[in-house]
Parts: sequence; C-alpha cells; structure tokens
Amino acid sequence: LQTNQELNLVKSQYEDLKKQIEGTFPPLPNEVHNTSGKVLKVGNKYLEIEASIQVGRFPLPEGKNFETKIIKVNVDNTTEIFWLGTDLMFPSKPKKVLLTFKDITPGAQVYIVTEEDIKTNQEVTATQIQIL
Repeated sequence: LQTNQELNLVKSQYEDLKKQIEGTFPPLPNEVHNTSGKVLKVGNKYLEIEASIQVGRFPLPEGKNFETKIIKVNVDNTTEIFWLGTDLMFPSKPKKVLLTFKDITPGAQVYIVTEEDIKTNQEVTATQIQIL
C-alpha cells in the first residue's frame, strides 16, 4: 500500500514538472508556416532564402536547436510584399508599406508566410513576404 502511495506521489510530481516545462518550452508545432531568413538569390518569380528552422524544443549550446535550411520561395500574383514603416502621425502603430518583387535584393532579411509546411518542403509559395 505504501509503495502505491509513493508511486502516486512520484506520478503527481512528474505531471507538475511536465506542466512547468511545457509552460516554459512548449512542444514544437507539427508544421511550420512562417520563417525568417536571408535572401541568397532573386530569380524569376522566386527567391532562395537561408532560413533557421527550430528543430529542438529546448535551448541548446551553439544554436543546435535550430537547423539552417535553403528554401525556394515562389512568388505569384497573390503574394503580398511589404515593409513595416513608422507613421509619423501615429508612431506607436506600424504602417504597412506595400512593395513589389523588384524591391527584394540578395542579402535582405525577409519574413515569409506560406500555406505549405516549411519543415517538410524545400519549395513553397509565399502568401506574404515582409522585408525586415
């Protein structure tokens, strides 16, 4: 009987600890639909970016919880390309400035949003590209 009580206590402590860990380091999503990265190449209606994808749930030395991946990002007529600027009338509220594909240059930092899973696809089509 005492062993059962001890076992229940350990289970309870384990569940409490698990909740604390998940509060601080939530489980990674199964799919990733946005990332940021550096533009390596600008092609005809596509970009190649070097992105960091989080692969580990916990912070690890030397950034080992992130994986660098080259992604081909296709751009179509529905892709929204923009930059967030400062509105002098409302400095606390960012102002979305619409741009075109020609405004993206190699070396630029971008944030992309896509409907495809970036974790499993080497090539995606962006719904949004924000120039950082």
